[in-house]
Amino acid sequence: MIHRQLVKDSFLVELVEGARKLRHVFLFTDLFLCAKMKKQIAGKNQQYDCKWYIPLADLSFQNLDESDNTPNIPLVPDEELDAMKIKISQIKNEIQREKRANKGSKVIERLKKKLSEQESLLLLMSPNMAFRVHNRHGKSYVFLISSDYERAEWREIIREQQKKCFKSFSLTSVELQMLTNSCVKLQTVHNIPLTINKEDDESPGLYGFLNVIVHSATGFKQISNLYCTLEVDSFGYFVNKAKTRVYRDTMEPNWNEEFEIELEGSQTLRILCYEKCYNKTKLTKEDAEITDKIMGKGQIQLEPQALQDKDWQRTVIAMNVVCCCFKL
Repeated sequence: MIHRQLVKDSFLVELVEGARKLRHVFLFTDLFLCAKMKKQIAGKNQQYDCKWYIPLADLSFQNLDESDNTPNIPLVPDEELDAMKIKISQIKNEIQREKRANKGSKVIERLKKKLSEQESLLLLMSPNMAFRVHNRHGKSYVFLISSDYERAEWREIIREQQKKCFKSFSLTSVELQMLTNSCVKLQTVHNIPLTINKEDDESPGLYGFLNVIVHSATGFKQISNLYCTLEVDSFGYFVNKAKTRVYRDTMEPNWNEEFEIELEGSQTLRILCYEKCYNKTKLTKEDAEITDKIMGKGQIQLEPQALQDKDWQRTVIAMNVVCCCFKL
């Protein structure tokens, strides 16, 4: 394909033989490529090493024959993740203290290195939602994602591109090398999603507790069992923070549920609305992970000024219009 273009790229955690590995994945107009960033040598430009690629004509999200062999996701206990978060907060406080005391930049640099290590570990260990891609002529690969919003986005964009891809192909080693080298120039996401990569040039986000009332949703075409989940960016990437009860047999759910969500450098609130599927027929593991269908998703920026207000702010997020009231 002569006019190959980059459509989307992102850092994702790949599960390789039970171990979690940080990857930079690139979706081009005709293929999906998984790369690893090579260790940088001072003075040398950043480089990628291609781990594997799948032409979009060969990519599917389901591999039914092997559904019984799908690897179990090694989960990290919540207590361990919480301990990492506490450590990160402590290091951040130390950095602020050092800055105020005008201590030498060497101390701050050392603390920043420690912070980067802890945040990288948290990024690697916290995702637990499987995003599987399968090569029709080969093997399956599993990524772990912490946000269903992002998982759905990846699926939508890949499916959109697949409408234009009908032919399989394979790249020569020279072509693959050239493509992998081009990733350095083409990448749109330059930094691993950690708060340490944001803090100097962007707003640091909000800390504290956000109170959210999920009221109702309209715009559904048929009677369903419906529920919502809330995600916020936390430590630089999105995580699921709350879930409403399932409102059964309705086209106009009224949850009226209140949640208190902890913000950790957060700037965006996402809301996803699902149809709960209670199909009792035998599901493959792949299907079981995503039996619930996303009916709509949307997001809003968390504006510090608006949230300081003591009154509830009524907000309508247009997807299949979900009303969401919140205050900080």
